[in-house]
Amino acid sequence: MINTHDTQAGFGPKLLDLNIMSHGPEKNGDRNATFDDVCAVNTPQATPSWRPVAHGRLIETLERAANAYRAEIVQSAHLLGRDGKRYFGLFQVNIPSRGGDVASVLGLRNSHDKAFRAGIMAGDAPFVCSNLCFHNEIVLGRKHTAGMSMLVMENLMLEAMQRLIEARALIDDRNDRLKEVRMNDSKAHDVIVRAARAGACAPSHITRVADQWHNPEHAEFAGSKTAWRLQNAFSNVWRGAPQHTPQRSAALHNVMNAELPCV
Repeated sequence: MINTHDTQAGFGPKLLDLNIMSHGPEKNGDRNATFDDVCAVNTPQATPSWRPVAHGRLIETLERAANAYRAEIVQSAHLLGRDGKRYFGLFQVNIPSRGGDVASVLGLRNSHDKAFRAGIMAGDAPFVCSNLCFHNEIVLGRKHTAGMSMLVMENLMLEAMQRLIEARALIDDRNDRLKEVRMNDSKAHDVIVRAARAGACAPSHITRVADQWHNPEHAEFAGSKTAWRLQNAFSNVWRGAPQHTPQRSAALHNVMNAELPCV
């Protein structure tokens, strides 16, 4: 079972607000869940060509991989969708960032309806706002084929954890560059529209992203107009639907890399 820890001011690691899982309306049967709720979901019968993985066993595999690298999971949150057929979880991992202002987060997903592959992805979020953004260069996954086994999944988790630890410095470097790249309103508006067309947000959310660019919810982003501020304008709007954040993050990264080569 996942080890989560309650902390008090001055004790233990700083915690993100993982209540972002509940900020949006329930859709398609999506609901917040406890670890016991997740484990209670029935796993479909395997077939010769398809071997589904139990959601709960996947979580336990993640915990073992984290423990193998001494990366403590300090808290987690779980979401079930389509009447339990789909699972998405967030796990804050005690792998510190360079500046100490950003938390490392793992996303875990699984499906029992063949909608997508089981996989793990790594990301981060500023402590001040818990605006989550994944880094798709370490997204991993494997189809639920007959070759899927818990040994395969164990190796998948170990590889993901190793890559997260190794990539922490690279992610910090990118975040530092985002904080240094200045943008005027015209350029920001152009990137917002291009990113929306690429799938970084719904067309109906363009105005909300622009509003966060001009008037950030959090004072920490209200100073210089930078690429970091723009990324957090998007991730602020993403809150409440973390299961969609991996693909939205990838779309935003691709556009920002193309439009802002120094990033």
